[in-house]
Amino acid sequence: RRSVVILAAVPGDGLDRVWRAAVARGAALTRGLARHDLAVRLGRFVSAFHQTGMCHRDLYLCHIFADLDESGQRPPRFTLIDLARTFRPRWRRARWIIKDLAQLDSSARLVGASRTDRLRALRAYLGLERGEARVRWYAWRIVRKSDSILRREARHGRC
Repeated sequence: RRSVVILAAVPGDGLDRVWRAAVARGAALTRGLARHDLAVRLGRFVSAFHQTGMCHRDLYLCHIFADLDESGQRPPRFTLIDLARTFRPRWRRARWIIKDLAQLDSSARLVGASRTDRLRALRAYLGLERGEARVRWYAWRIVRKSDSILRREARHGRC
């Protein structure tokens, strides 16, 4: 029944915009090991958020601000914004985690992230290696929900 609003400047911009601009410029971070590192760091960032017990409900790339150093001198810094709808689920937590990850997956697909990029981020999120059954269990559910989100967005003309 209480709320607090804190406004502060966040460095960077939405990861979807940052990524599109980097691809348009042909930046080195969109290729090779830098691209792999970005996917892994993003997966770990989202995992750390979920480990707090919270779920976002609007976890799209535009809500993850990225401050990227294209020279590669420092790792990317991520900031999660638009926390108004975050909550701590009391039951069916897996449902909300899948929903968050599917939202992230659908927005990553819209900016051109490859299947490999998305799987790399998921493995980093889960802390598991390639081919483990739990990765496949999550991936199947996330892609199914992500497809549903993209179909709904297309029907409403938002893609």
